[in-house]
Amino acid sequence: MKTYIFCLAFLITSVMLGQKRPDLYTYQNIDIELKNGGSLKGVGKINLIGELIYRPEEDAEKRKVEREEVKTFEISNDSSSRSFEYKHIQGPNFIGEPLVLLEKLEAGKIELFRKEMTQQVSMGPGMGSMPRTVIVYYLSKPGENTAEHIKSNTYSRKFRKNATGRFPNCPELVNKIKNKAFDRYSIREIVKFYNTNCP
Repeated sequence: MKTYIFCLAFLITSVMLGQKRPDLYTYQNIDIELKNGGSLKGVGKINLIGELIYRPEEDAEKRKVEREEVKTFEISNDSSSRSFEYKHIQGPNFIGEPLVLLEKLEAGKIELFRKEMTQQVSMGPGMGSMPRTVIVYYLSKPGENTAEHIKSNTYSRKFRKNATGRFPNCPELVNKIKNKAFDRYSIREIVKFYNTNCP
């Protein structure tokens, strides 16, 4: 059993180290668009409480950029880039919550965002726990300061029931969702379909 746990931990670590996407928590090239129309370029990262730390150059003095100032920002390395925005989350469980940092996956008439969170998962009695990454999805519209949490299981009764309200003026997409024409966890493909094919 110890060998199994060691191999699993090694595999997870190897996969994480092999990822080439920019890491939010170490300094990366950054391009920040501010709500006042200005912009900042340099290097930046996110600290452990979700604040944006910026430096105009690697050896320059760092400063915090307030969430309320930021319209959007993009971090990049030599191989890829990622785009982020701060949003208020809609729903009764999020009343009074501060602006939450979300990664933008799809842009268009409807925008798709995600947030990665780490949860501890039990390995069984006496075995302790190990971290697991959970991805939560949100929908928004261009220029809106809020985002709506949605379930990623597109086969769920609630998701299909709310499809008409979420994707208005697109009966073709609503029918596809209700008939399970997309894979179970294909929220990204659904948003792409809406932005490409719906009025």
